[in-house]
Amino acid sequence: MANGKTTNEGANKAATDYIAARTYYLGLYENATEPLKTASLSAGDITEVTGAGYARIILNGGSWSVDSTGKATNLEKTFTASGTWSNPVTGSFLTNVASGTGGILDHVHHSPVGDMTVLSGKDVKITPEIQVEYV
Repeated sequence: MANGKTTNEGANKAATDYIAARTYYLGLYENATEPLKTASLSAGDITEVTGAGYARIILNGGSWSVDSTGKATNLEKTFTASGTWSNPVTGSFLTNVASGTGGILDHVHHSPVGDMTVLSGKDVKITPEIQVEYV
């Protein structure tokens, strides 16, 4: 089949089987520009946030809800700084490893509101979402 399109039902099935069933780790990055589609952790294309209290947050398989169009959404997650973090935070990413650069960079989201300076005691709240679309 050439140049077809995926239906909402197909996107829903892909999101349910591939995204919602997997465990991910949510992280924050400080790249000035949005990482390219070719970005990877191992190549150093993401400059991850550092600072006291920062760690990737686990998103367990089965914790996602998937709508009829193939959009997978997780519950809001909160990162809380216990010291000043490297700044500015410009986006979030999903990977399959709890730390380091040995995993797969599955998804990036550049912040539509711009840079976020995170000082001690402040929170960054993220609601992870992935929309399955086939072109």
